Amino acid sequence: MWPRWFSNTRLLTYLIQSKTTGQYFQPGGWTHESRRAQEYSDIAKAMTACLRHELREVELVLCFGSEVGRNYSLQLSLPETLVCG
Repeated sequence: MWPRWFSNTRLLTYLIQSKTTGQYFQPGGWTHESRRAQEYSDIAKAMTACLRHELREVELVLCFGSEVGRNYSLQLSLPETLVCG
């Protein structure tokens, strides 16, 4: 059973963030604002985007919640062998 504070209105999305600049990926460039970043609904789509756009030195940011500020996040580093392989 999910905790009481968790509801279907909370979203779980992935962002791609540069390890070197801290900027977030958006098609055609990068942004400092996470709210402007491209959101991916699952980890496979985010990883596919990394491979398709040949992104290096990035990590996935797992975001919880739909409220402004999206207070919860978790960075997931991608192994270079996956990205460069």
